[in-house]
Amino acid sequence: MADHGITMSAESIPLTLAKLKTQTRRVVRLPFPISSCAHMRYWLGERRLPEGWYGMVYGPYGGSYRGFGPIRCPWGNPGDRLYCKEKWAVHPMFNFHRPSEIGQGHRVWFAADEDKPIDARWRSSRHMPKWAARIWLDLTDVRAERLLDITPEDAIAEGVHPDVDSAVPDYLAWWDRLNAKRGYAAGHNPMVWALTFTLNKEATDGHIVRQPVP
Repeated sequence: MADHGITMSAESIPLTLAKLKTQTRRVVRLPFPISSCAHMRYWLGERRLPEGWYGMVYGPYGGSYRGFGPIRCPWGNPGDRLYCKEKWAVHPMFNFHRPSEIGQGHRVWFAADEDKPIDARWRSSRHMPKWAARIWLDLTDVRAERLLDITPEDAIAEGVHPDVDSAVPDYLAWWDRLNAKRGYAAGHNPMVWALTFTLNKEATDGHIVRQPVP
C-alpha cells in the first residue's frame, strides 16, 4: 500500500466528507508532447498491464496508429491511499516560510471551512504537505477512459445533484469551469483517470483529533 497526494477544490471537500463524492476524474498526462489534440488520437488499453501500467496506442487522425507505450496512473492502484491536498493556511508567524520549513504538528486552517487567522495567508493546495492533510481516502478502483464515457451514476458519484437526467450535463459544466481554460474542455473528450474511493474515517478522524487547540 502506498500513499499519494491528490488536490481537491474547496467545493469538493464537504461533499467528500459527507460521502456524497466517491469518484474523481483527472486528465491523463501523456508521456510525449502533443501540440494539438485535434491532430492526434489515442487511447489507453482497457486491460491493465502488470503492476498498474496501462498500454497506450496513438497516432495522427487519418492514419494508422503508430506507437505503443505504457503509462501509469500517478494516483496509484486499488488498495492505495489518497490524502487530499486543499487550500490551507497556518499561523501568520509562518507567512514567509516555505511549507518544508513548517514543522509537523502546527495548527492548520482550510479554505473550505472559510476560516483562518486574519493575517495568515492562504497557500496553494499543491504545496500542502502530507502531515497537514485532514482527509484520507481508500482507492478502490482505477479506470482509464474518455471523459464522455461517464454515466449518470458516475456523475452522481462525482457529487452533482442526484438527478439521473441532469447529472451528466451538470458534471460536464462543472468540469469545464475547472478545465476548459487549461485546454481540456469536455467537448475535446480528453482521456481521464476515473478514480473511485471511500472515505477512510479512521485516518480522517485521527487527524481532526490531532489538530492542536489554537
